[in-house]
Amino acid sequence: MKTNIVFTDAGNKTQYLREVLTWLEADFHKRGDPLSGSFWNNHDVIEAAFDECRAMVALSRNKAVGFMIWAMKSGSDRLIEIDIVEVKSTYRRKGIFTNMLAAFVDKFTNVCVLSAHVLPQAEAVFRALGWSKTMHNQLNSTYSHYKIIRPVLPELTELPDGDAIAVFSQANVRTAVLTPEEKLIDAYRVMEQQGKYLKKYFKIDLDGDQKLRIPLIVPFHYEGYVGVYHDKKLIAEGKARYVFENMPCPGFLAIDRIRLKPQRQLTLSAASSSSTARFFPVAAGQNPSSSPSQLPVSNAMFGSSSSAGQPMERRSPAPSFAASFFATPPGQDSEGETRQKRVRQELVTEAPTANPIVPTLTKP
Repeated sequence: MKTNIVFTDAGNKTQYLREVLTWLEADFHKRGDPLSGSFWNNHDVIEAAFDECRAMVALSRNKAVGFMIWAMKSGSDRLIEIDIVEVKSTYRRKGIFTNMLAAFVDKFTNVCVLSAHVLPQAEAVFRALGWSKTMHNQLNSTYSHYKIIRPVLPELTELPDGDAIAVFSQANVRTAVLTPEEKLIDAYRVMEQQGKYLKKYFKIDLDGDQKLRIPLIVPFHYEGYVGVYHDKKLIAEGKARYVFENMPCPGFLAIDRIRLKPQRQLTLSAASSSSTARFFPVAAGQNPSSSPSQLPVSNAMFGSSSSAGQPMERRSPAPSFAASFFATPPGQDSEGETRQKRVRQELVTEAPTANPIVPTLTKP
């Protein structure tokens, strides 16, 4: 079927939103069941997406017969989540969803991976289009679907030379039914038993701004482990959300730039014989330097030295990946709200007015 795919903008968003909501409301009342799963129940999410121009509509004879909305939820514009996609029942199985995806890929050339929480009745459609399924949360057995649409870093089974990132999380556990122990695998367990868990390794190539030339995007549980290596030497490890700035990890680890969180949010726990930085959250009111084993992260320079019970003394090593990884210029907003706003502006026709709401339903 011939359809016209239109992205919403300031001039058309009100018209198309009205059409979509009228259709969804009529369908809701036709079903006569408030628990039927109608997307009319998500009208506030849909309204926000249209208002922020994070939406497209499929038109047949100038009437909306399908729509799709999306959001950036990973902190990276390389990974986008489809919130809702819907096609009128009489227009399904005619390639409209495929056409909407193709239009999205053509327009947003920086996006590498699409993800979605898919309703059970729609899984066959996503599977037929080449989407993969991964565990989103083992504790409540929820899944995400994703599709790689542009190159991302390939997984390696062995630690490579040069600069690399190691990853392990519950998303690596392939068993259909998890034991209580497997449900509790987190970064701390991996750090305690380094040889037990088979990590994924990614060899990274950085430009002068610490940006990965090819992004790292992989299914990931938010409690999972990351380790940062330079020439096979571990220089930092911990939970991704404590190590990296702007890293919410909603089912995926998406890294396109190496940057630590602000120093005030981190502490360094290091043995006197190790220069590895291990990151943990600072409890409210806690003084990071109140214990000899808790040192300010500003001392976490690769190549620094320490003696038992004494703070590490910073050296001045030659410029390297390790040194630049830990460097954050004073007063610089390295990755915070400014970048979030800039990235969202790149993904919409006009600047958004609010953070996207997080819905959980998707079907074709």
